[in-house]
Amino acid sequence: MMISSVIGKSLRNACCRSAELCFTECSRRVYKSIPTPSDYEPMATFCYYSGIHNHREFHLLINISDIEGDFLKRQCCIELEVGEFRVPATAIPVSKDGTLKNILCRASARVRMCDSQVYLNIYRKQVLTKLLVSKLTLDVDRDIIGKKFPQNSWYTLYNKSTKLGRIKISFYKVNNSLNVIANVVLQQAILCANDHINSGAELKINILHPDIMLQAERLVLLSFSLEGPLIAKEDYASQMRYFKTYQKRGKWYWSFWNSKPECRANRRPQGSVYLLSISTILKHPTDYTVFYVKYHTKEGPRNLFFKTVDRSRDIWTDSLYMFIQSMRDYIEHFDDLSSLNDFIN
Repeated sequence: MMISSVIGKSLRNACCRSAELCFTECSRRVYKSIPTPSDYEPMATFCYYSGIHNHREFHLLINISDIEGDFLKRQCCIELEVGEFRVPATAIPVSKDGTLKNILCRASARVRMCDSQVYLNIYRKQVLTKLLVSKLTLDVDRDIIGKKFPQNSWYTLYNKSTKLGRIKISFYKVNNSLNVIANVVLQQAILCANDHINSGAELKINILHPDIMLQAERLVLLSFSLEGPLIAKEDYASQMRYFKTYQKRGKWYWSFWNSKPECRANRRPQGSVYLLSISTILKHPTDYTVFYVKYHTKEGPRNLFFKTVDRSRDIWTDSLYMFIQSMRDYIEHFDDLSSLNDFIN
């Protein structure tokens, strides 16, 4: 690329700035399209086991949930940069107080064996261009793989040596056979399942390989994505509750307790929502922390509003959609949920 830069400057001297930019951009695109030897087997295996590269190729998904900084008071955008590739993240809103919480800003990119660093670029949008506000540098081996794809980690944002704010990021190793939403929901389920294992519980499913699970095992794993704290509001009263799926008499409920210890002690739930009775799940149009659930009982329809505590609102709603749809698919094949008893603790 140094040679193309020299040629580009020569063109500028001979012609104009436009010729230089045109040549440089064409050269960059040609260079980007040239594969490296480690992109193909058997060179990829040789480079990995010989120590030339420290990791295999994988697809990385980042999920940004919180951002703090005065730069958010103006329109900004975020970009994930890996090697020669730049991927724009989903849009983020403007914040009057310089704080965004429980948003869902995502970007996904291929990390090749030769890529040792990834960059998160934050730009301020201008009329015709965009101005780089901060560039966060992450080492692939040390900061991502070495920390086992950390979740909800805070990183400080700088502009040169000036501290601008901070950002909370979760990293996911993407399964190419699944879409982005399914990957995030599965990672949330695995995160909660690991929490059970770390607390001494023994699970009847193997969570290490979700891509080769039986349909029943996969449904049980997805149920873990619906566990966690939420502020529930019904009939003008708001209370902090701890939610978890609960199976009773062949039916699956979304039940709640007063606290996590009470839930984990297998006490009787304070209340329950029959999951297949849920007819509507809506996200609040302006508040990124709130969602609405409508379900039906013998007395008629009921409405619940939830405010998130520990994760993005979209992860909760995506988890509900996926689990309910997966349960319906399962019942179509097996008529009931009795065969799940072999996999539920």
